[in-house]
Amino acid sequence: MAAEGKVGGPGRLRRPVLVAIAGAALIAAGLAAALALRPRGGAEGPECISVWLDRAPENGVGYAPTISADGRYVAFLSEADNLVPGDTNWVPDVFVFNRRTRVTRRVNLAFDGSELHYGSRNFGLSPDGRFVAFETREMPLAPDGRRRASGLFLRDLVTGAVEYITPTMDGAAPNGYVWAGALSADATIVTFASKASNLVEGDGNGAGDVFVFDRARGRVELVSVSRDGGAANGESFRASVSADGRYVAFGSNASNLIAGGTPGPSQVYVRDRLAGTTILASCDATGPLPGGCGIPWISADGRTVALTYYPPGGPSRVLVNDLRTGVLERVPSDGTLADSDPGISGNGRYVAFWRTGWNRNDYCDLYRYDRDIGSLECLCPAAGVRRYPERPSLSFDGRCVAFFVRSRRHRSPRQILGFGRQPPALEKQVYVLGPRPQPDAPAH
Repeated sequence: MAAEGKVGGPGRLRRPVLVAIAGAALIAAGLAAALALRPRGGAEGPECISVWLDRAPENGVGYAPTISADGRYVAFLSEADNLVPGDTNWVPDVFVFNRRTRVTRRVNLAFDGSELHYGSRNFGLSPDGRFVAFETREMPLAPDGRRRASGLFLRDLVTGAVEYITPTMDGAAPNGYVWAGALSADATIVTFASKASNLVEGDGNGAGDVFVFDRARGRVELVSVSRDGGAANGESFRASVSADGRYVAFGSNASNLIAGGTPGPSQVYVRDRLAGTTILASCDATGPLPGGCGIPWISADGRTVALTYYPPGGPSRVLVNDLRTGVLERVPSDGTLADSDPGISGNGRYVAFWRTGWNRNDYCDLYRYDRDIGSLECLCPAAGVRRYPERPSLSFDGRCVAFFVRSRRHRSPRQILGFGRQPPALEKQVYVLGPRPQPDAPAH
């Protein structure tokens, strides 16, 4: 087997030419393999994963990535039709990219493997990368002969099986939107938000609520429940879940979730499903924080919650609440730039977020904060180009960060990130920063 080498420059792969035609063929094959496996930007730069088999950029936008705990799998949405063969629906679909095998799969498919006419607008990925929950407006006939008009479905990437996970009380489709959230480690618990009123008894608030589907019990459970067991009196949204499925963090505008009520337009709560209790996470030793809070993400052990805080009269901040000690940690900020959309590593050590200077025409930088040593690292500088933030996703150890870039200017996202000169690209693409996983486990 030929020795590996870099393409171009020092260390370029060279072979003695014994026979002209054979030598040329060998060199061409070696170059093709090297180019196919080489990360975009090398080991230190961001790796673009929303690319087709020929390594060309996707011909549609890619966004909302979620990375698996080991950093191997990245799920994302894309409207492109050149990521996989046979994509002809021209709507957003859910894809999973294997960073070791370099293979992209489309996962929001019907029970028989055909593509969905309406595609999907949201999804959730299990920490091991095996299961994907996705939303769709219309699902073709199920194996039992019933049509699942809309709702959430779960695909097992190992067996290929598809499961309906938003059953209603009357057997019909949910009568309101459904938004996929996060999954527990074994995918037994799936969180989601919905305005549907026919998922559980007594849901008549007419607002969005947070639910979980317990696959082991085959039932839907209301998470954003009021302190007396009834419906919340406001909207609830953006749920995440601990690895064991016990703790669910979510944002809510309701004021009747805990005793004494809560002020402000929105707050962050954590529901202990085992104890049947709800606590306020957007608070310090003096009580609830003035202003609003939202966009929570909980660590794998359910101990730590990262959230965005919107103080009155100031830029947004990123906070981390240790629920066991009650200590509210403020991620370092200069007080003039807005920090938002935090993601937290499974071990609770790292927090990644976007820093936006509204006085700099919406320029955004991606940062990662190490809570153990108190260091703040800029992962991707704005490099003078306008772009918009979306919550980054971190691997369990925090070494890998998945994110997407959206720019107003028709320039390569790699130019926007300041990682060298690259050919022009589309305005949205999905990237991963961090080491590639080692080939030590079978792929899904």
